[in-house]
Amino acid sequence: MNLVLIIGIVAASLCVLVCAFLFWIIRYNRYLRLKHWNFTKSDVIYALDNILGLNAPYFRDFDMFLDYPMKDEYLESIRQRAIKVCERYHWQSTPDYDLGLATEGQSEIEKLLNELRALDQ
Repeated sequence: MNLVLIIGIVAASLCVLVCAFLFWIIRYNRYLRLKHWNFTKSDVIYALDNILGLNAPYFRDFDMFLDYPMKDEYLESIRQRAIKVCERYHWQSTPDYDLGLATEGQSEIEKLLNELRALDQ
């Protein structure tokens, strides 16, 4: 009888832990979507710098930049163009930037970056 009770308690505890973990994943994903929805120009510049390796090792920030849409239409158009560049040059998320964008792809990302930086000038 005691063994059945212990197994039941362990099973219930595991269920609670799994549910809490799933709930955390869902909430964190929602947080990321809202965060990226409100991206500013400086956030986009930071993400574009990441693909060029200027902010290494935070290359995952660029992945999230590509994955989530933004409220600002102009910044969203920059994101869409960056997606096309990455698709064209088969960019892969990796800390080894030699496997990243080809030189032509990097120059296209630099053009997007320069376009953003020129907005305030």
